[in-house]
Amino acid sequence: MKKLYSIVSLAVVALGLAACNDKQATTPSEQPADHQITIVANTESGVDTKTALSGDDQTGYQVLWSKGDEIKILARGRFLKYSITNGVGTTRGTFRGQALVGNIPVVECWAYYATDGNSLSGISHYNADNVISSAPMIAQITINNGVASEANFKNLCGLLRLTLKGNGTIKKIRIIDDAPLYGEIARIADDGSAVLKSAGLSEYALTHDCGAGVNLSADGTNFYIPMPQGNYEGIKIELTDRLDRTITKTLKAGKKLNITRSEITPVSLTLTGLEVDPLPEGALPGAFTVNDAGRRVFFSRGNLYWDGDSFELEEEQYNYPNERVDNHICHFCWNISASESLKEGVYDEKFILFTNNPDYADRANADFVVNGVRGRYRTLTTDEWGYLLHNHQYSHAAAEGVNGLVIAPDGVTLEDDKKSYTNEELKNDNLVFLPAAGYYSYYFYGRKELIGCGGEAYYLSCNPYTGGNASAILFNNNNLWDNYGPSVHMGNCIRLVTAMSDDEPLDSSDIEKPEYGNNYDWE
Repeated sequence: MKKLYSIVSLAVVALGLAACNDKQATTPSEQPADHQITIVANTESGVDTKTALSGDDQTGYQVLWSKGDEIKILARGRFLKYSITNGVGTTRGTFRGQALVGNIPVVECWAYYATDGNSLSGISHYNADNVISSAPMIAQITINNGVASEANFKNLCGLLRLTLKGNGTIKKIRIIDDAPLYGEIARIADDGSAVLKSAGLSEYALTHDCGAGVNLSADGTNFYIPMPQGNYEGIKIELTDRLDRTITKTLKAGKKLNITRSEITPVSLTLTGLEVDPLPEGALPGAFTVNDAGRRVFFSRGNLYWDGDSFELEEEQYNYPNERVDNHICHFCWNISASESLKEGVYDEKFILFTNNPDYADRANADFVVNGVRGRYRTLTTDEWGYLLHNHQYSHAAAEGVNGLVIAPDGVTLEDDKKSYTNEELKNDNLVFLPAAGYYSYYFYGRKELIGCGGEAYYLSCNPYTGGNASAILFNNNNLWDNYGPSVHMGNCIRLVTAMSDDEPLDSSDIEKPEYGNNYDWE
């Protein structure tokens, strides 16, 4: 059976070459839709560096157009956008877009795929779904009285297929060399490859951003990185793991990495020692520093709830029930056991159930099981909540229409005045969202019911409420208190955190030297 392969998203900035006898464009422009032009676009035959690939290493690949593909034409100093209307899954696509500017009977133009400027980008992005790739292509076409000739695209780069095998989690890959890897285009070579300027506006490192982090498999995980054609000597591959530790491997002296236009060049590395202890199931990948010593934690994927038999995690950060039912209880009292914490108004200041924090050994519960994981999840201390909220950006905002609090992890800045997030946006930046899930009142105003859903929430720490000290955080849609002492008879929300067993920041000198093996001989 023919397999279907897809390459990850590789965002590449356009190659704006001289076109249509006009000066070069710098920004795209939308034109009035008084005329429409259809362009038939063919991918280069016998090559394998665009979007979807059919075939395999033995039978060869075919490059296919994909849903959502767009091409652009540089005409009279403007970029015009054309979207695919037919031919998805084939090598021959039909694109339709707005008419060219002015009344010119015959014009020759450059058409671009995944391009809109005069430089190759130095940043590519991993797509967790492995759906789409955008290695740059270029074609020359003629338009005569609104009818365009076929656009026969040629790839401008090759792809490095880096296969990493191991048990680590990769956040970032950098390719470093002493020759330009991205920057301003000097010219297009006779074979169709891009030739970069060697000075001034070119750079010598490519970055492949893996977002939240990609878990490696023993069988190998592929990363596709576009590179200009060339024989690279002394090239380095720098890998950064989830704990921001880096290791760098350098191609041995006298060896070359040969990148060929329109071909995939495979490199395989087997890694060990990147992570001592991976995160448990149900943890989000964003790291949050919670004290001056640099301790970092990772939040659970959603709030805690009891299903009648076990403690579980909500599937999404914004999930919570708007009524109290026995098989989905998500508000908890202070107490020493699961059964007692679910009773109405029962309070015990020992409260050992939801923490395994070694700083509080008298209340530690190493056997606490949540989401099927034993002894890894815990609640934050009040000091950790305070440090977190004073040293990370947060915003009163909604996620998928649910009100709550958005908190940015280490190294991430929230967008100013943004008040609404999609689930995809939360995941892209590893943001934590605490829903305003209200609280359960047992005796407040004589009622026993959920109160404040969508408007406020109390989140417990592992510190008991004794002597009037703080034991929780409280927020509503406008304000936040990080040192609140809630009613002891109130059912509160719980959001757990976890850490790797080796959770202190490390540098590369602390890492056991990995073992590598591939077809290019690295050291």
